[in-house]
Amino acid sequence: MCFHKRAMSEPQPSDSVVALTPWDMALRRAVARPRVLSALDAPDAAEAVQALGELEVYHAVKSLGAHDATPVLGLMSVDQARTLFDLDVWHRDQLEIADVLTWLDAFREAGISALETAARALDPEALAGIFRRRLLVTLVPKEDASDPEPLPDWAAEPPEEILPIITTPDGRFYVAARATDEQADRDDELLDEEERKGILRLVDELYRTEDWEWVAGLLRMAESDLTSSLEEDARQFRAGRLEDLGFPPLQRALEVYGLLDPAVLTEPAAARYPSLPEALPAAFVAPLSTGLFHLAMQRLDDPKVVARVEGDLVPLANAALVADGAEPGHLDHLQDTLSRARGYIELALAHGTAPGAERVETAALRLARHHVTALFRVGYTLTVRAAGRARALLQSGALSAEDQPLGLLCDAERQALSALGKKRPRYCEALDPWTAALARGERPAGGLDEARQHETRAFQAPEELAAVEALLADAEALAQVAPRLAAGLAEADDALPPPEERTAQVVLATAAARALLGQAAEPRPLDAEALADLADRLVPPGRLRPEDLDRAQAAAAEAFGAEPAVARRVASGLAEAAETLWPLVGQAVDPRFVSGILVLA
Repeated sequence: MCFHKRAMSEPQPSDSVVALTPWDMALRRAVARPRVLSALDAPDAAEAVQALGELEVYHAVKSLGAHDATPVLGLMSVDQARTLFDLDVWHRDQLEIADVLTWLDAFREAGISALETAARALDPEALAGIFRRRLLVTLVPKEDASDPEPLPDWAAEPPEEILPIITTPDGRFYVAARATDEQADRDDELLDEEERKGILRLVDELYRTEDWEWVAGLLRMAESDLTSSLEEDARQFRAGRLEDLGFPPLQRALEVYGLLDPAVLTEPAAARYPSLPEALPAAFVAPLSTGLFHLAMQRLDDPKVVARVEGDLVPLANAALVADGAEPGHLDHLQDTLSRARGYIELALAHGTAPGAERVETAALRLARHHVTALFRVGYTLTVRAAGRARALLQSGALSAEDQPLGLLCDAERQALSALGKKRPRYCEALDPWTAALARGERPAGGLDEARQHETRAFQAPEELAAVEALLADAEALAQVAPRLAAGLAEADDALPPPEERTAQVVLATAAARALLGQAAEPRPLDAEALADLADRLVPPGRLRPEDLDRAQAAAAEAFGAEPAVARRVASGLAEAAETLWPLVGQAVDPRFVSGILVLA
C-alpha cells in the first residue's frame, strides 16, 4: 500500500501546486453536490436535484426548514420525498400526523404536482391511516339499491362540531373532519380547526389530480380498515426502507458497540463488509475533516480504498444513531454521533503508537486493511477497558475517605473516573491539562482542572484516552501504597482536617514539605512557625526552587514509593501551598489561609 506524503511533508513553496488526495476530492465532492440547490431556476434543476442522494436531499431540506425549502420540495422525486417522510414524521415508531400535514402544506406551496408527489411518497397505508384518524368516511348509498345500507349516525344526524360534511367529486363518499382524533383518550381533546379544514382541503386537492382513483382507494381503506393494522403495515414498510438506507433494527444496530479485541489490528487483513452506494453527505464533512482520521485518510492514495471507507461511514453513523436511541433523522444527534464515531476510530488507529509521522502512517494502513466498523468497535472497547479499571478503583475502599484516614483522589480525579461509568464511557474535561500536555509530547504534570470536573463528553482524540490511562495508572499506583499513607497519617498526633480534605495529594505534599524543612517525611500538620519557614524558601513569583522541589519529591517517593504518582501529587500540592503562602512571605502566617498541605488550624 502506498500513501500520499502531503499531510506530513514540509510546507510547499507558494508557487507550487499540491495535488489533491482522493480523500480531499471526496470531501470536495460532498460539499459541492448540494450546491445545485442554489441554482433551482436552471433548466436542468429538477434533474440535478433528483440526482442527489436521498440522505443528501433530506439533510439539505431539514437544514432549510419546511417553509424555506419550498423550491427544493417542488423538484424532489417520489423516493426523495419518501425518505423525508420516513426520517422526519415518525417518532419512536409512531406516525406524527401534525408533522405529516406540515410537510404536505409545504409541498402544496410548491404546486399541486409537488403535493401529489408527496402524497404518493407516503405509503398508502400511512395516508389511509391518517385519513381514518382525522376523517369520518362512509359510502354514499346507491340510489338504485334495493336494500341500501343505513348511514352511520354521524352522517344521518351530524353533530355541529363535525360540520361541514362534503361529498367527494366522484360522488362515492361522504366525508367529514373529526372533531377529535380517532385514537384520542378523551372527547374534549379537540383538533385544531385549521387542521380540520386542511385535511378536507387535502382530499379535495388530491381528487383534482389527473389520476384520482387512488385517492378513492385510500378513502375506502380509511372507511373499512383498522387504524392499528394500517399503521403497523406502514411501520413495517418504513423499517425495510430505513434498513436499505443503513438504519438497521435496534438489535442489530447495537452490534456496532460489540466489544472487539484490539489484537485484530495486528491482522494483515480484515473481512470486507458490504457498503452502501450512498455517497458521503455534506453533513458528514465537518466532523470528518479533522484529527488523526483526516490525516490518515489523506495518506491513502488508492481511490477505491477511499471510496470503500467513504461508503462504510454512512451505515456506521446510521447504525450508531439507532443504537444510541436517537431518531434517524435528527441532524444534531447525527453531528454528535459522527464526532463520537471519529473519536472511537481514532482511538483504534492510534492504539499502541506514539504521536508523529509513524502514527499517521500506521493509522492509514489500518484504515486500508480494516472496516471502519471494526475500528469503531476496537476504539469503544478501549474505553470500556478503561472503564473497567476505573470501576475497580472506585469500588476499592482506598478511593473513599469514609471510615478511613484518607482518600486517594481529589474530587476532580473521582469525577474523571466516574465519567467512565456512563452507559458509553465518557471523557471528563477536567483532564484537559493532561490531554494538552500529551498532545505536546510531554508527560502530564500538575493537577486537573477542578472547574470543569462536571463537564463530560464523548472521546474525541487518542490523547484523551491516554490522559485517562495516565490517571488510572496514577491511581492504581497510589492504591498500592495506600496502607503506608494511611499508617503515616494515623500516627500523626495533631488535629486533622475533615476526611474529605485528607486526599493523597495533601498527605504527600505535607510529608514532602516536612522533608524540605529537615524533618522526617511524615504527614503531620504544619504549624504557623513551620509554614513561615516554608514561605521563606519561595522565590518569585511564588514557587519553590527546582532543586527544592526535586528534593521534596525524592523524599516523598523514598518514604512511600509509587513514583511518579507521588511526585506529581507532591508538585501539585506544594504548588498550591506556595500560591497561598507567597502573599504572606515576611509576615506572620495564619494557617487558615494556607491550602495544599495539612496545617494546624
